[in-house]
Amino acid sequence: MEWLYVYYRLPQANLQAVCAQAAALFERVHQMRPVISPSLLRRPELRDGDITFMEVYGPLPAGSLTSLTEQIADLLPQFPLLHGASRHTEQFTELSVAPCA
Repeated sequence: MEWLYVYYRLPQANLQAVCAQAAALFERVHQMRPVISPSLLRRPELRDGDITFMEVYGPLPAGSLTSLTEQIADLLPQFPLLHGASRHTEQFTELSVAPCA
């Protein structure tokens, strides 16, 4: 399974608008890919008056991150705050770990 993490910083004053836009984006993603239930996280501390947000998408079937990333990029212009943020993405793949003896 794969996971997509997208993080960005925006002013604390935009908190409610970011939450609303993220909820709308997540609904669109979920409509296109019903198996995905994205979530929005935040760091508890502020940095220079900004909140660090993280969108989490997953778990996803192996090999589907590229197409999901492209779909999100196509949707972002509809959400000005999220689109205007300097977004950074990280991708992770789940490992199978054998139990320790």
